[in-house]
Amino acid sequence: NLIDLNNIDIFISTHKKLVLSSNLVNIDGKVDSFYNCYGNNLKAINYLEENDLSELFKILREKLQIIDNELYQKYETEILKINNFDDWNIFYKKLSNKDNSAFYFKNKEGYQYVLHEIIMIYHRVNAFRLMEKYSKENNINYNGIIIYRPDLYFMVPLDLSKLIFNDQTIYFRLDFMIISSFNGIKKLLEKLLENFYCNNENSNYT
Repeated sequence: NLIDLNNIDIFISTHKKLVLSSNLVNIDGKVDSFYNCYGNNLKAINYLEENDLSELFKILREKLQIIDNELYQKYETEILKINNFDDWNIFYKKLSNKDNSAFYFKNKEGYQYVLHEIIMIYHRVNAFRLMEKYSKENNINYNGIIIYRPDLYFMVPLDLSKLIFNDQTIYFRLDFMIISSFNGIKKLLEKLLENFYCNNENSNYT
């Protein structure tokens, strides 16, 4: 209902082994390994653990300091030492399931938040960078971009030729699918990552 109807290239950003969120565990409590079911449509895949993640952990520190400064102050020394996903996984597991709340935390104002949302957005940025690199190397200009969760499927056909692709139009389907132009998605991802968990009154992306 998607790949067979449309000429699309697929770019995936994922994790190689670590359980960093509740979404990465199957019903048996095991981490699923990646299997390519997309054939030649899959143009690139990147495992986040293999990257230089100094940018990501800098963002996570800044967001944590904003959303829960009390928690940040309590664990500041430990947080500043986090340089890879092994460190992050140890830190995150220590804090998770507090008060039987699984991966969700709550600050002193009673605001509930979950830090792997930041990693989820970063995955989208990472996949976009894969696509941007591929498009430059192969001299391809993409009509539009779909951000989509691969653990879901289309029950009805989606003909992308029926959609309008421009920098001012963004299609949303809750939080698991976003469709827009190349520049529209790039601007959205950059602004979303910049403003997520930030109280920026001048932003339309908070």
